[in-house]
Amino acid sequence: MRAGSPPRGLDRRRLVTGLAALAALPCLARCSRAPAGPPASPSAEVPLAKLPPGTRVVLPVGHQPVEFLREGDSVTARSLACTHQGCEVVWVEEERTYHCPCHDGRFDSEGNVLAGPPARPLRAVPVERKGDVVLARLPAA
Repeated sequence: MRAGSPPRGLDRRRLVTGLAALAALPCLARCSRAPAGPPASPSAEVPLAKLPPGTRVVLPVGHQPVEFLREGDSVTARSLACTHQGCEVVWVEEERTYHCPCHDGRFDSEGNVLAGPPARPLRAVPVERKGDVVLARLPAA
């Protein structure tokens, strides 16, 4: 700037400083976030008292229906989401099979495919018994 000339609104130094600060913002935003780990698998704790021996009980684990079957001291669980397109399958006691009402898929009592479009068996859900509570955790898809 020359002596006696009117001051300008924006000089080169301010422009470069402003652009550098603007360019640094995304870097600062990334540095300030806590590192994101893998999302936790949906899980549920079920009191053993809710699972009478010899019965099938359907409870949600995350957003998925899971069937718990207690036989004596043993508890097993499986997802009731059909492996074809995720519709909820139902247990048909008279046939001793699971039936998917969406596309007529059928599974045996162990969750293996019997008929219809599903190509994979129903997913087993790992359970862990801790005293009078059963912990069920959906496996990663």
